[in-house]
Amino acid sequence: MKRSKIVVINADDFGLTRGVSLAIVELLAANRISSTTAMMCVPGSIELQSEFRAQVNSRKIGLHLQLTNGFSLTQNPKGLLTDPDTHRFGPKEQFADLDPRAVYDEWSAQVRLFASVYGHHPAHIDTHHGPHKVPALTEAYVQIARDTGAGARTGPAHVAKALTRAGIPHPDAIYDQWSLKRLPVNVLIDEIALRLAEPDIGCLEVETHPGYVDDDLMSSSSANVVRGVELEQLRLLTESHLNRLGAALGEYPSGRHE
Repeated sequence: MKRSKIVVINADDFGLTRGVSLAIVELLAANRISSTTAMMCVPGSIELQSEFRAQVNSRKIGLHLQLTNGFSLTQNPKGLLTDPDTHRFGPKEQFADLDPRAVYDEWSAQVRLFASVYGHHPAHIDTHHGPHKVPALTEAYVQIARDTGAGARTGPAHVAKALTRAGIPHPDAIYDQWSLKRLPVNVLIDEIALRLAEPDIGCLEVETHPGYVDDDLMSSSSANVVRGVELEQLRLLTESHLNRLGAALGEYPSGRHE
């Protein structure tokens, strides 16, 4: 019998705002998404996650490693990652200029905070705004996956090669071109079908950003109203849609849990 291909639908930004967090909790409960990844560095995010924790299987919550949109968890007196006075992260345009060792130390601090909140290491990791795709920072990302035994979001060829070389579990590909585009769910289904038709893809990750639009989201993210559109479209995506493609909604590839 031919084995079903796996589609992992991950909702980024758990903890960003109450509306985003609630939307993710509801989609997980309705089996419309596979998992989420949590932010450790946004003011108020830990309190929100603690509030919603009882409603979510924490093994479905990974870590959304940050270098933007929040405050550093490490001391950076030389401004290696942040404004030295406020400790706020800079813009994503600065990724290529960041010190890889400082990035590794910062991400390690985020891992420790995650473990203190959930009682175990994240089952999977990804990054906010994609700094793991920057060649100078890819090794720090791979090392975090090694340290935690986590599965990891893939990326361009050099990221996939580095993860494979290190023996890090990861999806074969990621589709991130539907999210935040105000596109209907049928477009997503068609794009999933095209990618699953590729013989080398047995596990496909779909990156999403659903959320209820609230005042906090309007003030904290330029991607705001579009998240509400995405939430409504993801509610229409069912397991049967994937089954007709010879696929199933599945869990993120992962290594050991601690």
